[in-house]
Amino acid sequence: MENLKLNEDSLAFLRRASLWARLISIAGFVCLGFAFVGVFISAVIGDALKNALVAAGVEAGLAAIMGIVYLAVMILIIALSLMTMISLNCFANRTRRALDDGDTLTLAQSLGSLKNYFTYLGVTIIVWLIIVPAMSYFWFITVSLSNM
Repeated sequence: MENLKLNEDSLAFLRRASLWARLISIAGFVCLGFAFVGVFISAVIGDALKNALVAAGVEAGLAAIMGIVYLAVMILIIALSLMTMISLNCFANRTRRALDDGDTLTLAQSLGSLKNYFTYLGVTIIVWLIIVPAMSYFWFITVSLSNM
């Protein structure tokens, strides 16, 4: 394959993309921090939710299992999202460094980080598409069976 040359417009587009990627990754880290705190707050108040489920007719053990599954799923989603934001931040930092130094190896590494970002994002979306309907179905079955 021939050596790829980038013109000034392409370099400007990459620079602009790295600035936006940096902003999005920082905002993502902040949101993940709030989500992490929210998961642990929900764990603390989860006992109240368990009592409400028991009052609604759900068995106590089943309500506890539902809480544990919820926490495990949320921690999985946060971990996948964290990997996504780390990859996006690496892309932003490496791209800026590559463009400042004119280093093609660093630019190649930054594009590898961008590939990782899209890979983690795709996995996170697939996990959401599988887990959310499954949890909704489990919740529906649990409530339906407890009302019989």
